[in-house]
Amino acid sequence: MDFLEIPYPLHICDLTWDLIQRRALKIDKAVNDSLLVTYHDPCNIARAAGYFKPPRNIIRATCNNFIEMHPDTILEKTYCCGGGGGLLADEIMEIRLAGGKPRAEACRATGANYLATICAICKANLPEVMKRHQVNCEVGGVHDLLARALILK
Repeated sequence: MDFLEIPYPLHICDLTWDLIQRRALKIDKAVNDSLLVTYHDPCNIARAAGYFKPPRNIIRATCNNFIEMHPDTILEKTYCCGGGGGLLADEIMEIRLAGGKPRAEACRATGANYLATICAICKANLPEVMKRHQVNCEVGGVHDLLARALILK
């Protein structure tokens, strides 16, 4: 990957954050004002790779209302979404839903109505977890927030 100007490896959030910092993207944060956003650190990206700042930077650049979950539930101490290891098989649904309960409760405590994350497995499992544990919170991607806030003119 040495043909890239930016050294490899990069996460898409690194590229996005770079574009935002260079003002290459026009953003209207007010578009997301109906959302109180919190962020779920995916365990594989957070604990395994120590990757914390770029997703939060993107959220802050695209939203006016961001709230962190309790410090004992984020960053290096993050909870699993319940779909750990990509085990999204229906046969273990009860295990997945039970495994995600701590994340649902941490999200509930914030009062957020939007839970952002950067992991596809988390985005697949957490809506079911929130539904099961009766947490009224939409689950979506960090880049979904950016897409909503982009000014395309």
